[in-house]
Amino acid sequence: MRMSSSYEENTNNCSPKNKMFTTIHEAFLNNDWNMRENTMTTLSYYNPIAPMDEFKIKMENKIIYVTFPLTPGNYEYTANFTSYFLASEYILFHLNNYVNNCEYYTNSKFP
Repeated sequence: MRMSSSYEENTNNCSPKNKMFTTIHEAFLNNDWNMRENTMTTLSYYNPIAPMDEFKIKMENKIIYVTFPLTPGNYEYTANFTSYFLASEYILFHLNNYVNNCEYYTNSKFP
């Protein structure tokens, strides 16, 4: 019997528990990213081709922290917002930038 981690309990078929990020969720799934965490305060997605590349949204005390991978390299950047709309626009911009500039996507989607 295969043991599952807490991350594996959340599947891509479920919608985000925080409904404010439904559009974000759809954008990640449309770009073949997998959901890693799904709670009311944390939502994260990773690239299955490069699992260390992760976008993470975390809400704490009315502040939304957005972390995204910088390409190329093993770096990430975190910004914070007080508006769901601005955080969502920021995430979508950086997801689009990642997809358009990451060699995994520009050379071939899946090796």
